[in-house]
Amino acid sequence: MTLCRSKTRLFLWFPFATLFFIQSDLKAFVHTSGQNILDSNNVEIIFRGMALGGWLVPEGYMLQIPGWGSPTSIENNIINLIGENNTEEFYYRYRDYFVQESDIEFIASLGFNSIRLPFHYKIFSEEKGSFSENGFDLLDTLLSWCKTNGIYLILDMHCAPGGQNSGNISDSDGEAKLWTEPSNQEWAIEIWREIASRYSSEKAIAGFDLLNEPVMPSGYTNKDLRDFFSDAISEIREVDSNHMVFIEGNWYATDFADLTPPFDNNFVYAFHMYWTRPTLGNINSYINMRDLYGVPLWLGEFGENSNHWFSSIVNVMEENEIGWCWWTYKKVDTINGLVSVEKSDDYQALLNYWGGGASKPTVSQAVSGLNELAENLKFENVTLNEDVIHSLKYDRDPDQALPFTEINLPGTLPAVHYDFGNNGFAYKDEYYQRDSFEGEASWNMGWQYRNDGVDIEASTGDYDYPYNIGWTSDGEWLKYSVKVSKDGIYSPTVKISSTSGSSTLRLEVKEMGYSETISIPNTNGWQNWETANLSQLTLKAGTVDLKIETVKKGYNINSIKFDYLSSIDDQVLIKGYFLSDNYPNPFNSSTKIRYGLGEKNQVSLVIFNLIGMPIRALVDDKKDEGNYTVYWDGLDEFGKPAGNGVYFYKIMTPNYSNTKKMLILK
Repeated sequence: MTLCRSKTRLFLWFPFATLFFIQSDLKAFVHTSGQNILDSNNVEIIFRGMALGGWLVPEGYMLQIPGWGSPTSIENNIINLIGENNTEEFYYRYRDYFVQESDIEFIASLGFNSIRLPFHYKIFSEEKGSFSENGFDLLDTLLSWCKTNGIYLILDMHCAPGGQNSGNISDSDGEAKLWTEPSNQEWAIEIWREIASRYSSEKAIAGFDLLNEPVMPSGYTNKDLRDFFSDAISEIREVDSNHMVFIEGNWYATDFADLTPPFDNNFVYAFHMYWTRPTLGNINSYINMRDLYGVPLWLGEFGENSNHWFSSIVNVMEENEIGWCWWTYKKVDTINGLVSVEKSDDYQALLNYWGGGASKPTVSQAVSGLNELAENLKFENVTLNEDVIHSLKYDRDPDQALPFTEINLPGTLPAVHYDFGNNGFAYKDEYYQRDSFEGEASWNMGWQYRNDGVDIEASTGDYDYPYNIGWTSDGEWLKYSVKVSKDGIYSPTVKISSTSGSSTLRLEVKEMGYSETISIPNTNGWQNWETANLSQLTLKAGTVDLKIETVKKGYNINSIKFDYLSSIDDQVLIKGYFLSDNYPNPFNSSTKIRYGLGEKNQVSLVIFNLIGMPIRALVDDKKDEGNYTVYWDGLDEFGKPAGNGVYFYKIMTPNYSNTKKMLILK
C-alpha cells in the first residue's frame, strides 16, 4: 500500500485539463461583464486559484518561527545571527527555490487556472521614487511560467508602505502607517502606476488586487479607504485601461460599507473567509452586493482550516459562480498546506533558539539550518498532502467517499487510511472544522499525517503503522474502501491501546451483514499496543466498505489485520448461506458460531462428538433470511461438561449443509 502523504510526483490530479496558451493566442484581456468575468477568449471564467503566500512575503507562522513574526523582524533576526552578506545569500536561495517552474507546472496540473501573487512593496521599490529591476525580473520570470502553463496571474500588494493594517501580515511596526502617514499612500499608488505601465499590454495578467486586508485605524473610515482605491485606480487608468482591479473591504476584506457603488467599469469586489461557518448564509451580503450593482465577486483568500471546511467553501463558491483562491501553497512541516516542507534538525535548532529554549547557534550552524530550509523548499524535496489536494477538487461530489489508498485483503489495514471525503461520509468526528475566530481548539488534536477532523498522532512502541488514531469520542466512525482478493473466511485482529478498560469498538461490513462489537482491554498506556480478536467474517472478492465505530470512547487504534482462514463455496456466498469457523478456537468455556441463511428456512445446528454422536442442538427452528450468532458453553444436552477434545458442528437446511471442527482445551 502507498503512503498518501507522499514525496512529490507530477501528474494530472483533476479530471479536467488546463487551458494552455501563449501570448499570441490571446484575443482579449480578461475583463468583467456584468456579474461575470470573461477570459481572453470572451468566455465566462471562474477563477480557481492558488496563492503563493510566503514567497515574496515570508510570514513567521508559515516558517514555524516562534511568535510568527513580520517579514522585517524575520530578516532582522537572521541578520543578527549570520550578518548581512550571509542573509542576502540566504534570501537569494529562498526566493530562487521557493517557486520554480516545476511548482507552476504542478499547480497547473491540478487544474488551477490562476495564481495570486502576494508581494511586498520593497520587491519593486525600496525607496520612494525609485524601482528595483530585480523585482520586475522576478515577476517576468514567474509570468513566463504562468503563460506556458495556462495560468492567469493576479498581482496582490500584500505589504504596502507603512502597513495597511497593524499586523505582521502587512509588515507593520504595530501601527497602520499607510493611513497615518499620507506619503505612504502616494508611494503605494506610485508602485501600482509603474506596474500598470510596464504590463499594460500583458494579457496573461488578469488584474491587480490593490490592497490586501486593510484595517482602518481609529479615526479613519471606509471613506478613506475608498479615496485611496479611487486615487490608485485613477493613476492606473492613465497608463492601463485593460486590467481588472480587485477591491478588498475593510477589516481583513470583509466590510464593504461605503465602497459601493463601484467606481470603475472593470472592477471586482474581493472578500476573504477564515474561521467562520462555510455556508451560503455567511456570504449572502456579498451576493446581494453583486446582484445590486452587477459586479463580480472573488473569494481572494480562504484556508488554514480542515479539509471538510475547504471542500465546503469550494462547493458554496461553485454553486454561486464565485471565483476563489486558496491560501496557501507551501509551508514548513504542515498537514493543512498543499505541500509541506521538511524541517531539518539544524533549522529546528534555530527555531528553538528564537523561541528561547536553546542556546545561540554559531554562525555556521545557523547558516546550515537556513540553507537546509532553502534546499527543502525545492519542489522535488517537498511532500504532497494528497488529502488537502483532494479537498480542493471543485468538480467532485462533496457527499462521496473515495479510497485514500489501495487497501488489499488479506493484509493489514492502517487505521489512518480511511477514505477521502467530508465529515459524515468518509468519517464522523465530533469536532471537524474551526468555524469561529476565537476560543476554539484545533480540529485535529494530534496534528499529524492528515488534515481532517479525525485526530491522528505519531505512534511509538510496538506498532504496525507509524501513525494511529486517538482522542476518540462516542459515535465517531471511519469508513474504508477495501479490495478483497478472494472469497473466504477472514479473521480480523485489531491493534489497540487504552488506559481505561471500559471502551468498546464496533466493526461493520454491511455487504456481508457483519457487525461485531468488542471491549478494549486496559493496556496501561496510550502507546502500549495489544491485539484484540474480533469474530471471523465472510468476505466476497471485490470492493467492500468497512466501518469502524467508537461505541464508547477512550482508546487508540493503530491497525486491523485480516488473516485469510479458509475458502467457502461461491454458491454459498451468492445465496447468503454460510457457516463460520467458531471463535475462539480452541476454547475452554464458551465459543461463538455465526451462520447465514439466504432465505427463510428450517435450520438445525448440532454439536457432534468425535465418533459422530449428537451432543447438543444449538438451533432447531424456522428462521428468516439473515445472519445469526449462537454460543456454545461446552455443555451437553443434560448440562454436563463435554470434556476436552475434538468436536464437530453441522448446519443443515433443505438446500444447504456444512460441517466444521472445534477443540475444547481446559
